[in-house]
Amino acid sequence: MRCNHRTNQFIAVQLAVIGAVGFYYSHGLLLLWTSSPRPGHAAGTVLAMLVLGNVFGGLASLPYSLQLAYGNTRLSLN
Repeated sequence: MRCNHRTNQFIAVQLAVIGAVGFYYSHGLLLLWTSSPRPGHAAGTVLAMLVLGNVFGGLASLPYSLQLAYGNTRLSLN
């Protein structure tokens, strides 16, 4: 169980770091990707919210994966 706890902590920290970079630099990432400032200003906030939602979804999948690995599928099937 200790290995699982450390692995989940590692993944959570990695998701938080990647999510923070994607959230704070979303306008710059779009500028880098499209080479045009117009989409960066138009869709930067949308990309920031999309990154934030994906980070929270990734964090929510960690306990769900543990639940399935343990063999407890009753909650997900109801």
